[in-house]
Amino acid sequence: MVEIQKIEKNLWYVCTRNEYTGDYPDGDLTFKEGFAYKGEDILKEYSEDEIQKYYLRSFRLWTVQDAKPGDFLTYSSEDNKNWYLIYHSEYVPYENHYHYYACYTDKFFTGGTACIDADYLRPSTLKERNILLQKIEEAGYCWDAENHKLTKTAEEVAEEPTAPRNGSGKRMKVITLCGSTRFKEQFLEQQKRLTLEGNIVISVGLFGHSGDEEVWKPGTKEMLDKMHLQKIDMADEIFVINVDGYIGESTKREIAYAKSIGKIVNYLEE
Repeated sequence: MVEIQKIEKNLWYVCTRNEYTGDYPDGDLTFKEGFAYKGEDILKEYSEDEIQKYYLRSFRLWTVQDAKPGDFLTYSSEDNKNWYLIYHSEYVPYENHYHYYACYTDKFFTGGTACIDADYLRPSTLKERNILLQKIEEAGYCWDAENHKLTKTAEEVAEEPTAPRNGSGKRMKVITLCGSTRFKEQFLEQQKRLTLEGNIVISVGLFGHSGDEEVWKPGTKEMLDKMHLQKIDMADEIFVINVDGYIGESTKREIAYAKSIGKIVNYLEE
């Protein structure tokens, strides 16, 4: 918690208790507990003297730790380029990495991870929120705020027959393999089996625990971890190579991420 000494117009604050305009309890609810507000909006209702005397305990600075799944956030980079995103969660092992449901910069993205300096991340204004919602619609999706889910519009669903298909006309399923790279042999076996069953199979590019030393060069493991999350984004489901029931921490995070964005999860060993 950050103690506020002065409300700044250009900063965002979290309301820590309901505040009413007019006589309590008959006044109108102006600032709702747990919601974020821009400093200039607070100053429109209260003078700085009033805030210092009466409302100092009612507001504190907003930080990314206050973000909840489904919140609309804006990142203003040092080159004044804005990123608009729907927040999903923090990517725990790496500082300043965040999962999102949708993101728009120069292009529109669904379900991914962004590396963002948290000091420049803030709640979106209504105008910025509407920009992202418009881009979501233009990309053929709609945002289900209640269930925190992007869904395709009817037109996009109708176009799905153009997706890759096998000889029978059935759409080919895309499966991403997950698991410890110590199980290289099992990865290759399952990739072959699933491919012969008519699936498009996405696997790991390197087996760090089976001899591919390039993985352990500075920055490479982190890059591959982020890359694999995008491979999960591309898939209909993931297949976990859990030999003898073993699931490492990286694989646990991948499973949690896959479930959070609605992917089917299957296992080699139940």
